[in-house]
Amino acid sequence: MSTKDRETIGGGRIPRPAESDDRALLELVLQVMYDQDGNRLVLGSDEIAAELARRGQRLTPTHVGSLWRRAIECALAGGWHVPTEPRRLRKGTRKGSPDDAALTELIAWLFCRNAVGVHAREVQAELLRLGIDISWQAVSSRFARAIKDRRVITTYVASTEEKEAVELEHRMMNQLGIRRAFVVRGLPEILSAHGQAERGGLRRSTVNRAAPKVVAELERVLAELARPWEGGPALQSARVGIAWGGTLALIARHLRRSERRRGLPAHADFKPIVGLTGNGSPRQVEAFSNASAFARGFRTRSTKVTAGYLPAPAFVTKDEYAHAIQLSQVQSMLGEIKALDVVVTSLGPILSAEGSGETRFSTDPSLNEAVFQASREAEAVGEICGIPINARGNLVKTKYRTVGIDYATLQAMAREPRRHVIVVACGDRTCIEPLRAVMRGHLVTSVITDSVMAEELLKS
Repeated sequence: MSTKDRETIGGGRIPRPAESDDRALLELVLQVMYDQDGNRLVLGSDEIAAELARRGQRLTPTHVGSLWRRAIECALAGGWHVPTEPRRLRKGTRKGSPDDAALTELIAWLFCRNAVGVHAREVQAELLRLGIDISWQAVSSRFARAIKDRRVITTYVASTEEKEAVELEHRMMNQLGIRRAFVVRGLPEILSAHGQAERGGLRRSTVNRAAPKVVAELERVLAELARPWEGGPALQSARVGIAWGGTLALIARHLRRSERRRGLPAHADFKPIVGLTGNGSPRQVEAFSNASAFARGFRTRSTKVTAGYLPAPAFVTKDEYAHAIQLSQVQSMLGEIKALDVVVTSLGPILSAEGSGETRFSTDPSLNEAVFQASREAEAVGEICGIPINARGNLVKTKYRTVGIDYATLQAMAREPRRHVIVVACGDRTCIEPLRAVMRGHLVTSVITDSVMAEELLKS
């Protein structure tokens, strides 16, 4: 094949189709890649090759990988139908005519007139009301043509689920008084699940969906700190506090699989914000372990990272607390915790009816039950960073103290514009009341939750 018969698409050299059979094959690939509603299917090259084989076209996955990239390029550039259907334009409309250009302008306007994206079928319905009979595939191709001709500068295609999530996020920010909100799809079973095992499975699956949003928000915050602002210079070193628990451990796994990061401070210091909650039990995920995992995930060539350690038990009596903070290492770490720029934490419920198994303060059963009992007697509904709070979001005082970040520091961070408290609470109905409480107490700046919990929060 000569050089002129090849072209560069997406960084690779791909054969240019020259015959009608080539175009038919590319259109067949497009039909496999999209469902009947015009939604892109998540298929690998081997899956597309298998479907093509069932339709009589035997191709290798490598060949398919080249074909689908070329098919997308041709569909956008040439206005092909996806999948192909007979064109049903109103009488008198011909490609290239002034009426045709006006129709393309009209379609572009219908797509972009609202802030929330629309599907091609919705635009098709609007056109039918105007007396224009055109397939939704032709609507999509004409919109692509408008983008290519610079009639549209920026475009984002959102599914119905994404649009609903965006609406919930705006409602949460407007009604609940938080800076940023992120919502992922939640399952209806979240509200009806009973038992720790059932709720745990739902929580893990939802946290896995929410993890990319948590990572993206933390990246955004760190990049913001690395830029100068009106009140001061850019930070060369950012201090991030990480809580204990399985939720943040799941998010840390996604960090290790994330894309490389840019625009971050030259140094990022990840600190555990509570002491040790266990005696080395594998079921207990310590804060220092999560901090180390986050540090590994954010290590880049341009960003050096460090992780700290708080050598003290997380929950102690008042007398034990006075003794623990006399240690120089503990004093030093508590001083650094007070100066944190960002905190990433989850929430824990404190429920009188379902016992102390929901949140594990300690692997010592007697101490764990004692901390829960004291918190329940003081009418606590949940904990944030190990700090018990009531339904109004106020600090609940008991005979036990948390060695780590304190309530006053957390509240001060949430009120300062250049400091951030990111809370992850999703997939568990028992976390609805604690989440509502931390927002009432103004202890949070960013919330990542699911659609089911968001709807419950907005009801009151």
